[in-house]
Amino acid sequence: MTNMKAWVDSAAGVTIPARVGTDSSAMVNDPGRPVVTTFSNGTVAPATASELPTLAVLGAFLLLIGAGILVSRSRS
Repeated sequence: MTNMKAWVDSAAGVTIPARVGTDSSAMVNDPGRPVVTTFSNGTVAPATASELPTLAVLGAFLLLIGAGILVSRSRS
């Protein structure tokens, strides 16, 4: 199969720009504008950030605290 990237992009509904250039407005550090990360060839990197690792660490931490409280309780 040739041009696998174009097939994957079309299946995902991603449009391929006709011309890839540097957008000077994307380089402005504006708090209201999302940070745009580009690869060395100028294409925009996908937004893959997730809160899942943070939630997993927080959940494990809270479970450890709960287990510690249960173990330290005196039984009467």
